[in-house]
Amino acid sequence: LARIVPNAFQLQRTCKLAFAPSWSTTDGGIKVGPNSSDPLAKSFRRLLPLYSTPEAGYTIQDEGAALYVHALFAVRDRRLGIIEANFVSLPARLLALVQCNGKLIADDIETGTLNAPIAARLPADTASALEACLGGGNALRA
Repeated sequence: LARIVPNAFQLQRTCKLAFAPSWSTTDGGIKVGPNSSDPLAKSFRRLLPLYSTPEAGYTIQDEGAALYVHALFAVRDRRLGIIEANFVSLPARLLALVQCNGKLIADDIETGTLNAPIAARLPADTASALEACLGGGNALRA
């Protein structure tokens, strides 16, 4: 589709709330995983052009930092049309984060940099990749 209609994936973007899986096992032997789709799955990767969050955002193991990154790229994207998640609690958490941290998010958008305390919770290469995806500051959008 992208070859035939080059701007087809730019009409409306989705904030897909998904987190890198972190598996644990209960005392009874039951595997417990993330409360979202697995962004490391091959089928998920094919959908990345539809999402506001860049690929590096889906590798973050710290769920709080990942949610901030999802919020940052969702607010930054003027073509955002959908917030998608497996459970209604995730969009509610995202919107609460935006409400509580709107100034920090706006600062990040204005400067084109990732908030230092959030960046410190990420591997350096992930933080660098995310800042590159911000594409510089955008004072008008902030």
